[in-house]
Amino acid sequence: MLTTVGMTAGKVHQALRVGGKMSMSRLKKEIGGNDTTTTMAVGWLAREGKIELSKNKNTLTVSLID
Repeated sequence: MLTTVGMTAGKVHQALRVGGKMSMSRLKKEIGGNDTTTTMAVGWLAREGKIELSKNKNTLTVSLID
């Protein structure tokens, strides 16, 4: 499972590098990941300080930290 989450984190990073800031729902569609694995991958990248999370009303957005 750890390998899958790590690989998904790589896909998340790449999608954000190419597409810029996006909502979690769009991010999941972009990488073709399932909810659980994508959420764990986002958490992994957040813990490493590589992404920023923000919430506006009910929309959670993710972006890379420059």
